[in-house]
Amino acid sequence: MMIDAAYLLGAAGGQFAMAFGGGCVSGYGFAIRTAYRAVKARLDKVEEDARLERANCRMEILVLTTRLRELEDMLLGRRPLGFFSSAPVADDLRAEREIPSEGEK
Repeated sequence: MMIDAAYLLGAAGGQFAMAFGGGCVSGYGFAIRTAYRAVKARLDKVEEDARLERANCRMEILVLTTRLRELEDMLLGRRPLGFFSSAPVADDLRAEREIPSEGEK
């Protein structure tokens, strides 16, 4: 069945065009909102994971820097043996700042 060109271009042609345009707009809006929600949820999770990873890296850097200073002091004889403070452990630093450890994520 062929659609008569007079139907598309005639008095009902404007109604057909408006119905088609309205369907396109509503479909596009639905697709964008659905995709946006999915992408936004994933992006929020990635940002939270990155924030926790940065905090964990800062803790590890602090622990390693402290340990390096103590080893340099020991090797260079800056302090007598036995006068070293215990190096902070990453778990202790996480507990002070209330950052979940690797197993609590």
